[in-house]
Amino acid sequence: MKKLYTILLLSAATIQANAQGDMESWQSYSVGFPATSLEEPAGWSCPDSLAAEYSLLIGGNEKQLFKTTDSHSGSFAAKVFSRPQGSLGTMPGILTNGTMSVDISTLEFSLSGGTVISGRVDYVSAWIKYKPKGNDSANFGVRALIAGAASDGSDSIVGIGSVFIHATPSYTQVSVPVVYFQTGTTPNRLQILFASSDATEMLSGGASTATDSSELTVDDVTYGTFPAGINNTIANATVVKCYPVPANGMLYVENTTAQPLNWQAYDMSGRLVIRKEVNGKTGVDVSALANGVYMYRVSDKSGALVQKGEFSIAK
Repeated sequence: MKKLYTILLLSAATIQANAQGDMESWQSYSVGFPATSLEEPAGWSCPDSLAAEYSLLIGGNEKQLFKTTDSHSGSFAAKVFSRPQGSLGTMPGILTNGTMSVDISTLEFSLSGGTVISGRVDYVSAWIKYKPKGNDSANFGVRALIAGAASDGSDSIVGIGSVFIHATPSYTQVSVPVVYFQTGTTPNRLQILFASSDATEMLSGGASTATDSSELTVDDVTYGTFPAGINNTIANATVVKCYPVPANGMLYVENTTAQPLNWQAYDMSGRLVIRKEVNGKTGVDVSALANGVYMYRVSDKSGALVQKGEFSIAK
């Protein structure tokens, strides 16, 4: 069993925090024909409604989000399961404060909406329990964005954060630092997403790799900022070198530590474009990527962020 580390080590007394969801208030509703009875905590949603709406088209669906009394605090928490969804196969159970939609012709998922914020968020935390099947892992992801700011009227993503979650039999507080692409940008929306199986490929347009019956329980979600004078010193160390810059067909990622690390590259829209384990000097083929600036993040095997940075491609 892999140990799960809490990412941020600052005490609660030094952090300005805001409550996002304690999972206490739930609402029930019905979707589809024949009608499927569903439920979700206030301010949160799950693709259960999408699966029920398209149930006849995909050949059936199974409910993934449940209210549970196995809570960290209060009376209730939210529990999501990875479950088969007809012809789509086994899909991750997802809990998000945004609104998920799907293009049924291409099976591409998108996320909109989120919590309205008035400035930068440095981290998002939640109390989590995870019971995976096999070697499955869960995701906890965050996006900070400016609504409608892109040239085509879509949302502009200005900051991201994510961790992979491994087996966690008892409630553990997990925090995700938000890494911003550039200084001076101020987001006005915060999107949070929990997935009971690895959903990074699915949300980037790839196929789902979920394992049936992996179970993720979430409670007491908060977000916050560091007060003036307190800096987020995570990822300041240089443990990975990336060269040449700009890169052409091949980028070399050199891990200077004795432990394998996970290296992830994102385009400026926040889309994951490459994920690779690096150990020593590792060549990364970037020939299929367009010219431009990309952001990378490096995490250890627990999912904790250890470095962030940028690289560019010019062919």
